[in-house]
Amino acid sequence: MNARNSVHPWMTSSKASWLYATSHQFNLRPYRHNATRRARQRCLLECLCAALAGCVVVVAWTAWQTHENARLDAQRETLQAALIPLNTQLAEYRQLEKQRALQRQREARTRQLAALPARLLDLLITLGNEPSNGVLLHRLTQLAHGVELRAFADDSAASVQWLTRLQHGPDVRTIEVTKLRQMHTSPQVMELTAKLLWNDVIEQSARQGQDE
Repeated sequence: MNARNSVHPWMTSSKASWLYATSHQFNLRPYRHNATRRARQRCLLECLCAALAGCVVVVAWTAWQTHENARLDAQRETLQAALIPLNTQLAEYRQLEKQRALQRQREARTRQLAALPARLLDLLITLGNEPSNGVLLHRLTQLAHGVELRAFADDSAASVQWLTRLQHGPDVRTIEVTKLRQMHTSPQVMELTAKLLWNDVIEQSARQGQDE
């Protein structure tokens, strides 16, 4: 047991000599330095590659945006060029519609003026055929869209009946009473002022209200 575990002196000396020679022959510091330098170079190369890839992406995106903006500008210019004739036609159409509206207004005014003498004659005939019944016509004034009547009545009932009969005359659309009061000099006498409007005046006002 002691012989197996015992170590000869020469073996111990030889092993120590071998370890000393090995430690002086193999130096690990250059290997570690080279490995660190290669790792640093590899990291730097990866960073450069990532930066280069980012620059390529930015350049590609900028080029695409420039191309897309140029394409959109070209399309917009094409549409604007195509709309120029339409805008011209639209302006001409609006001008034509305005002229037509003015022409219709002039024609309506002409018809109205041409019909005034006949309507006024019909009204005078109606007034001449109407029994007095306590109403005395004092003044008749021709207006742009009708006539204004000023009369004196014995009482308000007589004036209402007289206006009702006039409203059923030819081309009469409505009668607006603007004044109905007692005379200061004769309290029993009523002073009456009313506007008689023709049919086409009311219809024209209604059409203008619808157009607005």
